Amino acid sequence: MKITPPTANPPSRKRTKVIVAALIAVSVAGLAWLLLHTCEPSYNGKPFTLWLEECHQLKGSSEPASEEQQKAMKALGQMGTNAIPIIFRTLEGNDSPMRNKYREVWSTLPAFLKMVLPQPKPENFSVDEAIGALFQFADANPVEQLRSQLKSGNPAVREAAASVVLGHRPKWLSTKDETSLCISLLRDLDPAVRWESAMALGELGPAASNAVPALIASLQASEAGRNKLSTFHSRAAAAKALGSIGPAAASSVPALTNLLPSADTYLRVQIASAVWNISSEKSIALPILISDCPGLDSPTKWSAISTLGEMGPRAKAAIPMLLNELTNSKNDAFILAPITNALKAIDPEAAAKAGVK
Repeated sequence: MKITPPTANPPSRKRTKVIVAALIAVSVAGLAWLLLHTCEPSYNGKPFTLWLEECHQLKGSSEPASEEQQKAMKALGQMGTNAIPIIFRTLEGNDSPMRNKYREVWSTLPAFLKMVLPQPKPENFSVDEAIGALFQFADANPVEQLRSQLKSGNPAVREAAASVVLGHRPKWLSTKDETSLCISLLRDLDPAVRWESAMALGELGPAASNAVPALIASLQASEAGRNKLSTFHSRAAAAKALGSIGPAAASSVPALTNLLPSADTYLRVQIASAVWNISSEKSIALPILISDCPGLDSPTKWSAISTLGEMGPRAKAAIPMLLNELTNSKNDAFILAPITNALKAIDPEAAAKAGVK
């Protein structure tokens, strides 16, 4: 009788190897999780990352300041600044160029590829959530920790760090240091970071005049965000900052006016307002504000009408448009206030005839 020798790797032995390998993988993963959570700070016996997860789960609650949210956010601040790197690591793991690109591409893939490739992970921790968490450590003045993240290769991390460093009140940096930092951030490739910088410079006003060349350069930069659906109005923010700087930004007027053919009405309005604030010249600003104002969203319309009010009697050509807006905005208190103020500033007699008191 011929006896068949055993195969080199019988099925039972293969299964055993697979099971052992799986057990090892699970053990390693479990050990890594344990080490991660035992090394991180905790509060009331709960690791920091679990508090972060709880904050995310509470996001979108009908009551933004609910007791649960307050408790979770307070817990973050109780764990010391050693927790700050964990926030950035969590953000980097959720919002990275590679992950965002994969999320975009996934929806366009044919069905057979979707069956083979793993489904992209949803974004479980956003930049806004990171910013909210980071502000819990404001009392510890972690400005140097945050500034170190401005050099990160991840644009989401840089955006979050810039937002907190530049947005904290009272300010952590002197006007000189903040201006210098903003100038460097205006060279960032990510429009969200440039937007944060330009908005901060706008608040500094004339004191930020050293930033004019950098702001002019940023007017030409792309506004495309980290994914197809996101666009940051970094050019409009730069225009607004130049307007806030005022006459010291006179060298920016040619660059600003070159952008007026843009189809972006928000950008056009910010440019028109900036040119007026810089030069007090109505010939460029007034026609744009009059023509674009009716189709603007409420916040942008508020800004445009406020600029018309600043022009005073020189904006008389805007009276018909403002009277029409007055009629259309009877139930919109947000817009009604700047309209009535502008009418009284431009033509008190016309305002009185329209019943504006």
